[in-house]
Amino acid sequence: SGSSVEIDGATTLLEAATRVGIRVPTGCERGLCRACVTPKLNGVTRREVDGPQLERVTVCNSMACSDIELDL
Repeated sequence: SGSSVEIDGATTLLEAATRVGIRVPTGCERGLCRACVTPKLNGVTRREVDGPQLERVTVCNSMACSDIELDL
């Protein structure tokens, strides 16, 4: 969609998507059901700071640590 939003480090990617009107399929909203998994094109999430880079992230519980681009 080309939408962008500025968030702080305590905002989930799901909350950010909702702010700009992007609906993301969700289930449990804890990352367990994996209904919200989406490809990550660029950027780093909190889980990746000290670990491997992920190609797909759970939008409901991931938080950005840099500019991030998702394929929603």
